[in-house]
Formats: sequence, structure tokens, C-alpha cells
Amino acid sequence: NGERRQEKETLLGDATDRLSEKVSVVQAELEHVCAHLDEKDKAFFDLEGDQARLETHVSGLERAVLELLVKQGKEMAALADAHANLASETKALNWVGDSRRKTRLSVLERVQHIEGANASPQQVKVGRSS
Repeated sequence: NGERRQEKETLLGDATDRLSEKVSVVQAELEHVCAHLDEKDKAFFDLEGDQARLETHVSGLERAVLELLVKQGKEMAALADAHANLASETKALNWVGDSRRKTRLSVLERVQHIEGANASPQQVKVGRSS
């Protein structure tokens, strides 16, 4: 009976040792998995911080683009006004030029008419021949 008990204790001790080894292996694997999860958590939080910084940067870029678009719109409106003013001034200058030409022609016609009325037949012949 004592031998059997010794055998049982030996078997129980061996089983306990094997179980302890397995528990140690599982604990080591769990520690490795936990360390890996901690790294992943840290990386995730780092990514969240990066994302927040990027969102802030993108918002700043969007604001800058909108400001540039507003500025460009104002410049385009100013350019359109300047173009309209230039067209109006060109039209006025063309009218003044046409008016001066017409006035010159009218004055020349009057001068020729007056000279023609005052000229003797001999002056008219000389005027025609020259």
C-alpha cells in the first residue's frame, strides 16, 4: 500500500511539474501578448495624436484657401471695374478724337469755301494747277 501511495505521489508530483511548466509557458505567452497589446495601444494613441494634429493642419489649410479665394474674388471684381472704366475712357477718347476730326474737316471745308468765294478766277486756276 505504501508503494502504491509512493507511486501516486510520484505521478502526482510529475503531473504537477508538467502542469507548472505549462502554466509558466502560458504565463510567458500572456506576458508577451500583453506587451504586444501595450505597444499597439501606445501606437494607437500616437496615431490619434497625429490625426488630431493633421486635422488641425488641414483646417488651417482650408481657412487659408478660403481666404485666398475671397481675395482672388475681390481682385477679380477690382479688375472688372478697372476694365469697365478703361472701356468707358476709351469710348470717351474715341468720341473726342472723332469730334476733333469732324471739327477739323468742318473748319477746312469752311476755309475752302471762304477761300473759294473770295478767290479770283485766276487764283482758282493757280490753286488748281499747283
